[in-house]
Amino acid sequence: MGHGYYRRKLKGLRAGYGIWVKRWRCRACQHTVSSLPNFQLPFRHYLVAIIERAVVTRFEQQASWKEVERQSAEQGMPVLRTLRHWGRVYAGQASAWLTAVQQALAQQDSPSPWLDAQGEALQAGSCARVLL
Repeated sequence: MGHGYYRRKLKGLRAGYGIWVKRWRCRACQHTVSSLPNFQLPFRHYLVAIIERAVVTRFEQQASWKEVERQSAEQGMPVLRTLRHWGRVYAGQASAWLTAVQQALAQQDSPSPWLDAQGEALQAGSCARVLL
């Protein structure tokens, strides 16, 4: 059952911009749930593209946290503490996500070099970098 909307400000857009998020109320438990668009993560105020840029700069491009912070500051984006938090969360989940990706590849594309124990994945050094 529809239960209205709420306005959510998004960091990373021009000041004053936000989105309206649809809410529903469960008839069984009376809790409300919201449906966020795919460019917004739950419990994160920054757009997915901004979080992705920071993670890619750190892990794929192997930039230092100071370099990631410098690039972010030029764009008026998050402070170092937030950037490092995103990095910890990503690195902590990378192993599980990589396993899921490899299982999907094994079912769809078994000759993929990412499944080869001697392939590129092994040479990258960390699950966080391999996943990107």
